[in-house]
Amino acid sequence: MKILIIQLAKFGDLIQTGFFIKRLEEFYGASEVFLLGNEIFKDTAYFLPLKEFIDFNVAEAVDFRKSVVTLKSNNYANNLISRLKNEKFDLIINLNSGLLSEQIAKKVSNDFIGFGSHDFASLQWLYFIMSFVKSRQFAGWNLVDIFAGILPEAGEIKPKEGIDNFNIKPGNKVIIHPGAGNIKRSIRPELIAEIADKLTERDLNVIFTGTMPEMEQSKKISDMMKNKGRALNLTGKTSVSDLKNLLVEADLLISGDTGTMHMGAWTGTQTLSVFLGSAFPWETLGYNLNQMTIFPENSNCSLYPCREDSVCRFNYKCRQIISADYVAENLFSSSPDFTALKKDEFGLTAKHIAENDNNILMNLFREFSKIYFGKFDFNEEKINYLKNLLSEKTKTELKRELKIIKFADPENVNPEKLAVSCPRFIFLFYLKKFSAVLGSPVYDKCIEYISAISD
Repeated sequence: MKILIIQLAKFGDLIQTGFFIKRLEEFYGASEVFLLGNEIFKDTAYFLPLKEFIDFNVAEAVDFRKSVVTLKSNNYANNLISRLKNEKFDLIINLNSGLLSEQIAKKVSNDFIGFGSHDFASLQWLYFIMSFVKSRQFAGWNLVDIFAGILPEAGEIKPKEGIDNFNIKPGNKVIIHPGAGNIKRSIRPELIAEIADKLTERDLNVIFTGTMPEMEQSKKISDMMKNKGRALNLTGKTSVSDLKNLLVEADLLISGDTGTMHMGAWTGTQTLSVFLGSAFPWETLGYNLNQMTIFPENSNCSLYPCREDSVCRFNYKCRQIISADYVAENLFSSSPDFTALKKDEFGLTAKHIAENDNNILMNLFREFSKIYFGKFDFNEEKINYLKNLLSEKTKTELKRELKIIKFADPENVNPEKLAVSCPRFIFLFYLKKFSAVLGSPVYDKCIEYISAISD
């Protein structure tokens, strides 16, 4: 089978697409996979299971003159479309939500799946996922699993437990990647310096990595260290291939939500990922069970996870909640207080959840989505367990939400107008077009359980 994937997003998304390609191979068997991607990430593509990476030159192909970027009508763009048409792909998958990738897909063929397509099943899934954009604290699906949900059948995932500790010993090699592209998502420089000091004091070999624009920041971190000269600074000095080789040899990676974190997942490197600001682990964790994660609970900051482009009103409060003592103590613990991972039938998730309303609701909605989109049976015991953990306040909010919807015409209710504190997942189940996906028995059962939550 000859498959084209359109993925014009950044470094980390490209690597997560690699994990999606593995799922494709499980479903379709041996296939020739072509990927249309930004040419600046061509070096990354060499590590992915591709027949060919097709360069997309943004400067040549993209019209930035309008508020929404679109495809130019010039020789470069026309030749690219002709070349893609001539390949006669059996399947085209668009993994980007923007107009640009949709234009490309439609010019190549009207018969594609994913964003912007006419494929009913994949559109319902993506529309459902997008409904959580303004309620991200309830969104519990990794990007790889979201991509897999586009497929007619994503294939069965065998449940598996992740690691319980890192088993770090003196002499081990630890890579620290401080930068994250946005101050809200990056680990504080002074915290990195303190962590590096504590690791070198335990005779660990610390290496800093990063991009060339991060060299000045990395030097400041080195200068802040008490144990100056004990850490090797390779920031701005590694190619993608060099970074991959370093990660293969490393015993641990400490990183924020970065492309390097995803590269660590690809190489199977043990990783402690730190999610802050706009970065939410259940959306963009590296797709590997050899990692654990730290992130603020919504109770630590009511805005977490926030928007990437929003101004922080709390002086980056979430960046202050993690201490070097906490990180070091738990890194060397046999039962660390980090969030450990597992895979269930639907993909990557947490082994255990902190029992607060946001996490409980997130897991309830994950269970419902398994039923509604994954065609799994109800896990009545788990749903009842989660339901019984909810506070009376949240149950009251859910009752209010249900009343609003019952007195409204489902086809005309605008989900944007519903209470932000309640998941629009409930609204989506009341849409008639959603009830057609699996038929009324499943629809009715979901409604029954959603209503029962608030009792």
